[in-house]
Amino acid sequence: MKTLKLLSLLLAGALFFVSCSKDEGTNLTKEEAQQVIQNADQDLVAETQEITSTDGYVIMSELGQILPQDFYNSQGMKSAPSSCMEKSFKNVEHKFALEGHELNFDFNHFILNNFNDLVGTWEYSPNGWIHTDTPTNQVVVKFPHPMDNPTNNVVVTYYDYSDQTNGGEVFINSIKVKIDYNGNEVFTFNYNGTLEGGFSFNSNGDSFNFKLVTEITVTFGKFEVYSKESFDATSYPQLRVSKNFSIKKDGSIVYAQIADVLAVSNNNQTVDFDITAKQIVNDLEFRLTIKGNSEELDSAQDPNQFIKMSLYRTNGDKVGDFIFVNEGGDWVVYFKFTSGEQVKAEELMPNLSMELERFFEEMLFSAEL
Repeated sequence: MKTLKLLSLLLAGALFFVSCSKDEGTNLTKEEAQQVIQNADQDLVAETQEITSTDGYVIMSELGQILPQDFYNSQGMKSAPSSCMEKSFKNVEHKFALEGHELNFDFNHFILNNFNDLVGTWEYSPNGWIHTDTPTNQVVVKFPHPMDNPTNNVVVTYYDYSDQTNGGEVFINSIKVKIDYNGNEVFTFNYNGTLEGGFSFNSNGDSFNFKLVTEITVTFGKFEVYSKESFDATSYPQLRVSKNFSIKKDGSIVYAQIADVLAVSNNNQTVDFDITAKQIVNDLEFRLTIKGNSEELDSAQDPNQFIKMSLYRTNGDKVGDFIFVNEGGDWVVYFKFTSGEQVKAEELMPNLSMELERFFEEMLFSAEL
């Protein structure tokens, strides 16, 4: 699904449902708004740098490149269930690319759909991986960090695995992973999934008549990442997607995305959608609603007619609104202060605008049937 070229300047991410309560705050002045935006922009960069320097995050990021080839040989789930799970995991691959620090939560290599073929211990050696058959109910991977370390001081343990078979395809119900580094636990991963209903296919091979819910909790250092997503296709061609993604530091939310997406396919030609979402960056709250048709997003129509986005503080104070301005045939995103003064969004909030770009794109990805 295509988006307006200029919308890419502003929105994207893993979205989530919001029941917007009545605003009780005040309107910020331009100076106050500029200050809170600048603070949030700088905080986002600082927290990204802190996360990427955490032992657990660093080792997690390396794991996908280190694992033996056997971990990628699974035939896996190639039909409707897997495509839905892949959508869920793709949205958890949440990336920040701020001032050279890319924050990437890619947990695909923790979801071992060939777990039973891999049980035992995999130990790295300069001459290749050595596999032994014990333990019989876990997958253990040992390797050095950094790679020139003389001993295998990292131990990754996959355990508590369970699955079910639906329509001849394997669906993972649960799996846990922990990473120990120099004898200390530095990372944990907990996945749970439920699948209800069977699978049917229309003439285009699309699946429906099922509900999939996935929940992931990750901890490392001071941080916790949480993601819960629900794909409800029990009323095809209607699809409802709800999401909840958050990053906490010392128990307090520093980043979150929440959205509810309702999409209805029109004979696989266009998609009607109704989206309510918000994104939180420290004490800033971006509120977004989109109601329209995919054809409208692909056309040159005024996006202000079907896209509404405002910026608040989490205490209810209004910071301003986002609007689209036609400049030479391109719709450019501007930020409008409560005083009425306008400035290009990417100039006012360079780092936040990059993250908002992903916020919008992944939301539309979720609406695809």
